[in-house]
Amino acid sequence: MSQISIPVIALLVLCGDITRQTDAAAKGPIKKESWTPLCALSKVLNASTKALRALISKITTRAHEAELMYSRLAVYTAALDDNEEKKMYLPFLLTLRERAEEHTEAMKGPLNHATESVTHALYVAGAIDEFASVLKQTAKDATHTCIGNTADTGLAAAEAATALAGCTASPGDNTLNAAGFAPDKLKLTDNRLQLQEDTHTAKDCFLTDDSAAGDAHHTTNLNGAPLNLANGLLKLTDTQSTLIATAEPTQLSDATTAVSKAQWALKQLMGTRAATDKSKANLTADDLIGSSNFAAYVAKVYKVEQSAAAQLIDDKFGAAGSDFRKNFWTRIELMSAPAEATGLKQSSNLIDITDLKTLHLAQIYYKNQMWSKAAEQTKELKKLQRNTNKQDSKSTEEKEKECSAAGDDQKACEKLKDKGCVFNKDGKHGKK
Repeated sequence: MSQISIPVIALLVLCGDITRQTDAAAKGPIKKESWTPLCALSKVLNASTKALRALISKITTRAHEAELMYSRLAVYTAALDDNEEKKMYLPFLLTLRERAEEHTEAMKGPLNHATESVTHALYVAGAIDEFASVLKQTAKDATHTCIGNTADTGLAAAEAATALAGCTASPGDNTLNAAGFAPDKLKLTDNRLQLQEDTHTAKDCFLTDDSAAGDAHHTTNLNGAPLNLANGLLKLTDTQSTLIATAEPTQLSDATTAVSKAQWALKQLMGTRAATDKSKANLTADDLIGSSNFAAYVAKVYKVEQSAAAQLIDDKFGAAGSDFRKNFWTRIELMSAPAEATGLKQSSNLIDITDLKTLHLAQIYYKNQMWSKAAEQTKELKKLQRNTNKQDSKSTEEKEKECSAAGDDQKACEKLKDKGCVFNKDGKHGKK
């Protein structure tokens, strides 16, 4: 199970239980069946920060994978000598970049849900932990304590330390690890279903005492009204502790408490698992070709109408499942880049290069080669142009000299008509 879903399970388990009560005589400590489930829940709620970190890790890992795929394709394309081949891969480059941006945009929703769930989860966990801290501070010894054990016994703070551990783990505690996130470890204890009334009249707990005028539950004070503790999850009177279960929200308007708000946000997050569980950007050639804008890019590259793009795609890249499509990434990933391109000690296949800087260096290397080749071709073209101009200039001079030899003799000039000579009766003397 994905780590992201873990807080959901504990919250739903809590909310699925009916309200349970533990009766005791006045002054007695709070039974273990009432406070241990709260600490178990708190530990899971505090673990929600790890769920958020796991989600962030998946998103960033996928973004990095997408950038590696784009850079490898960019290197491969830059290394091609044939411009027609370069054109073939341009729509793939553009679409790959576009799909990466789409995924990043799509992750805003899950991140918002995760952040909201963690905010409410930690709020509830803080309230539970504060209640547990008060319990711990009341435990002077087994006789003067608010920490109840099973049967007619109380616990000193040291004796309750293990059971209170869930209420003392901070959100960043290393004990909140993935191994503890299995579903069977998130269930609340079964003994909540078997609560029995016990008397604790021999123990003293100021949270349940009603014997003196200054006590919370004396008739002059609360007089039977409950104390609401742990963000309302526990109601406490002088004789009774009651764990409160809240109904699972089925719509946003049902989420009126911090617990139900955390539940609702987590349910929304669970609805995005198909996208958030993808830690790799495994986009096949078929995926890219099937993207909404791929055909438009092909039409633009090859200067055809959009209506002709579908047939052109099949002509250039084959139909779905063709060898070109099946071997698309293999061909790119197994390209070997020389050491002088990457700066590494030896030649490496692109699939083995996992840092962007090295891929960028290789891309620069091949682009420099392309630019140098283009510059050389431009130089040769200019040289050829100069030679052509010289020849044209020489040809013009020779033609002018030949025509001028006819002087003002019109008949002689007309005989040179095939040389391009034209008699100009208004021309200068000797040069008509």
